[in-house]
Formats: sequence, structure tokens, C-alpha cells
Amino acid sequence: MAVLVTSIAAVVATVVVAVAIVAHVGAPFVAALVPALVTAEVAILVTVASVVATVLNAATAAVVTTIVTTVVGAVVTTVVEDVIVAVVPFDNVCRCN
Repeated sequence: MAVLVTSIAAVVATVVVAVAIVAHVGAPFVAALVPALVTAEVAILVTVASVVATVLNAATAAVVTTIVTTVVGAVVTTVVEDVIVAVVPFDNVCRCN
């Protein structure tokens, strides 16, 4: 169960970081990171799928995944946004709408 929670948290954190960076800095900056993010996501999702298949049945896995994703996602989003706002020099960033 700990592996499942850790794996899901890692997936959520990676996605949230990517989305937050895109939102604050812009898509071109993130384009260079996409291949690495995709590779990391695939590896993490394979681990999650393996753990879910061996430890939990489908119904339980869906419930656990939803709860963990929602809670961890909310926390990580707040933390990541705070970090990005503190670190990124917004005066030098072009935000195109």
C-alpha cells in the first residue's frame, strides 16, 4: 500500500509541476522537459499498475487512486505554485494569452 501511495503521489507531483510551470512560465520552456517527463510518468505508472494488480482488486484500486490523487494533488499544487512564484523572476517572463 505504501508503494501504491508513493507511486501515485509521484505521478501527481510530476503532472502538477509540469502544469504549474506551463501556467506560470509558458509552454516553450516546458517543451524541452516533456520527453523526460513522459519517460518518468511511464515508469511510475507501470509500477502503480503492477502494485494495483497484485495487491488490490479493481474497485478498491479506483477508490484509493481517486482519494490519494485528490488529496496529494491539492497539497502538491499549493506547494509547487508557492515555490514557482518565489523562484521564477516574473519580471523577465513573457506571458502570452
